[in-house]
Amino acid sequence: MKLPGTSLLGIAKQWYDIGVIPLPLFHASKRPTVKWLSWQAQRPPWPVVAKSFITTLYRGIGLLTGSISNNLVVLDFDTLPAYGHWHTRTGIDSYSVRTSRGVHVYFYLDTPPTTTLCMAGGEVKASGYVVAPPSTHRSGAIYRPLNQKPILRHESITAIGITPVLPPKRLRNAASRPVAAAGNNLIEQIKAQMSIVHFLSSYTELYPSSSDGTYLMGICPFHNDTNPSLWVNVDAQICGCFSPHCPAHEIAFDVINVYSHLTGIQNGHAVIELGKQLELI
Repeated sequence: MKLPGTSLLGIAKQWYDIGVIPLPLFHASKRPTVKWLSWQAQRPPWPVVAKSFITTLYRGIGLLTGSISNNLVVLDFDTLPAYGHWHTRTGIDSYSVRTSRGVHVYFYLDTPPTTTLCMAGGEVKASGYVVAPPSTHRSGAIYRPLNQKPILRHESITAIGITPVLPPKRLRNAASRPVAAAGNNLIEQIKAQMSIVHFLSSYTELYPSSSDGTYLMGICPFHNDTNPSLWVNVDAQICGCFSPHCPAHEIAFDVINVYSHLTGIQNGHAVIELGKQLELI
């Protein structure tokens, strides 16, 4: 996979021409410079994409994954040893990128996952976007091609030696433990009066991921997320994250936990602050 373009616009055009939608990112950041969710729903015309890349300032580039981008799926290995173990086991050589700490391996899959999943050593990115060369990580590391192989096409995720790991079906609520200073009754009043969806919407954009609207997805605010790995259960008023490196991965968060993690205070202090905001204490 050779991208000889000398400008970011030229590289973006080459990706666009092979069916993958490029996304402009702020320099040394994973944050898009445009509202990209509509691009994921419907392929934008090239003039719209090109306009977002025409700038005198250096920017990074992301690539949308999933069905909108020719069924592009990226294996995101968190470390070189995790990538090396997979590569040695499978012997598969597809276009790969050296990231700040690991490796991205690109594939086109005939039957791709419909959302980001966990795998041993990282994530299977099948929704949202990934950061691509020649972007700069906030640490200063530059995303570089690890090889010049073409992007291979396979039938499914299992055909490339990956067994996805689903999040636990039942997650205990991290705020279910009593907070002695405030009492369980106050906790329940806070959870009843403060919508977790309304609170999270101040930090990330949420969109439906189920036909009945019970589940929402969005960029996770609890870790350095580039894919929509945050899930929200509207009925249960809890949220969690598909990323194994996120504090919300194994324990579901309610609105108290969300407030606690986003403000950096303990759960007990979060209960008191939220209680005061709602004029309950």
